[in-house]
Amino acid sequence: MKLIYRIILFLVIFGQISLSHANDTLKVKIENTKVISKLDTLDVKGNINLVTAQKVEKKSSEWLSYAVPIVLGLLAGLIALYQVKLNNITSAKIEWVRKFSDVSSHYLMNIDSSAVELTNYIHLNKKEADQTDKSDEYNDCYKKYCAATDLASQYYFQVKLLFYKNTREFQHLETLLDELDNLYGEVKNKEDINSLRAKMREFILSAQQILAEEWKSIERKILKQILEIGKLKSTKTQQRV
Repeated sequence: MKLIYRIILFLVIFGQISLSHANDTLKVKIENTKVISKLDTLDVKGNINLVTAQKVEKKSSEWLSYAVPIVLGLLAGLIALYQVKLNNITSAKIEWVRKFSDVSSHYLMNIDSSAVELTNYIHLNKKEADQTDKSDEYNDCYKKYCAATDLASQYYFQVKLLFYKNTREFQHLETLLDELDNLYGEVKNKEDINSLRAKMREFILSAQQILAEEWKSIERKILKQILEIGKLKSTKTQQRV
């Protein structure tokens, strides 16, 4: 009986020990499972966050891939518009210089021709005063005088219309133009022609000064255009980088 009792007691004690060990092992496994589960959860969350970050980065890259060409295109358009504006201003200035030089030279040429033909006409009129039928030279001289005078009148108004500034230089040149227009129709001899040509030289010198200033203005605008285009291109390059 004692032996059986001892065996039963041993089995009970062993069972309790085994059960306790089993419980401890189970707890460890459960804890391990929880830790693994947490790690898996963290790994999944990390993967989710990584995937989300990759998606955001991808979307940002896609947005930039669309936005950068649009911005560069707009910038290129602004550069083009600015160039067109400056080119138009510069071209208009160059055209004014060319036209003013051309019209002024034609005006001076025709008032000189008109004055010369007028003095010739006066001389021939005195010479042929007693003649009923005038000579071909007389008639030809009169026709040349009328033609030159008509052209001079046309060019006079064209020159007037080209005075686009109200500066002292332009006012002085306009005064000289009016004086010339009064003089060339009143010449009677070579002395009057010489006085007219002296006034013409004064007009030419004044016009040359104005044209020189206009050319300087054109050069400044061209230089400004080059510098501004350089700045815009530099900005464009930096944005690309």
